[in-house]
Amino acid sequence: MEAEHLRIDVAADGSRALAVHDTGCPELGPICAVRAEPPQQHHTVLWLWEARILAEYGVVREWAVDAVVPIRLMQTRTSYTDLAGNPITLDYENIHHRNETLAGLGDPQLWIHHGASVSGFALSQRVGMSLPAGKIEPNPDVLGRQGLPHEHFQLGTGTVDPLVALDASKDLGPVALAAFAQAQVPFFEGRYGYQAGARLLGGLEAQREVGPLTARLGATLSHEFPERWNGAVPLEDGNQGRTDLFVGAGVTVPVGGDWSITVDVRARAWGHVVGAQLDLPVIAEVSVGRLLHLESGTE
Repeated sequence: MEAEHLRIDVAADGSRALAVHDTGCPELGPICAVRAEPPQQHHTVLWLWEARILAEYGVVREWAVDAVVPIRLMQTRTSYTDLAGNPITLDYENIHHRNETLAGLGDPQLWIHHGASVSGFALSQRVGMSLPAGKIEPNPDVLGRQGLPHEHFQLGTGTVDPLVALDASKDLGPVALAAFAQAQVPFFEGRYGYQAGARLLGGLEAQREVGPLTARLGATLSHEFPERWNGAVPLEDGNQGRTDLFVGAGVTVPVGGDWSITVDVRARAWGHVVGAQLDLPVIAEVSVGRLLHLESGTE
């Protein structure tokens, strides 16, 4: 980002995830003290939506400051079957899963961004922090043992977390290649004893100009370490660690000079999860942005 320029983007992404797991008494809750409830299978469909406002301002040559403000929406729909897959209807409230919608502010991020050109490579380094604005729910394991309804989804991490990111790209004529890596590492637990797992992200991307468009292909590998509650990793529901490989394609379309529209679709090509976790097959994202000129004497 050149000095005295401001880039603003509004991005929205969405994905559909599925979680299926078997459960029985006593995990089913208070109903187990009333009658002998047979084991069940829970099928939860989760729609994940996130809108983000991203801004980057060029302070001086090769230096900029960035900010990201996310707004998150989660919708869950759960159905129940016996272990043979036959649908059943519960005559009591399930304390673990139910139809609901959660919405709120996620954790904003602040970055310091440095960019430079070295031996034909465009290099970028960013360091920053996330701020604990996203709502944190109480310990679901404690509430579950008490037979009370609870949430397993958090809108943030609940702590101030350090961020670091590295990018490198090189123009090879008709094609440009880029590599990137990013990490968010919560070092301590916050409210209710919750400590989110560290998140690592890295990938490769190739892009090419096709007329006025920029088309790209890429692969992204992400790893999330287990979450902890009061120092312990959950043994039933909750994030116990996962790794996902996504491959996808995208295109950026310039619109009216300083405006642009970007569309990306990524599919999960491989993954490994610990415990009963979400199957996240596809992520789609749309972004609209504009570059604002703030130079002296220029509109």
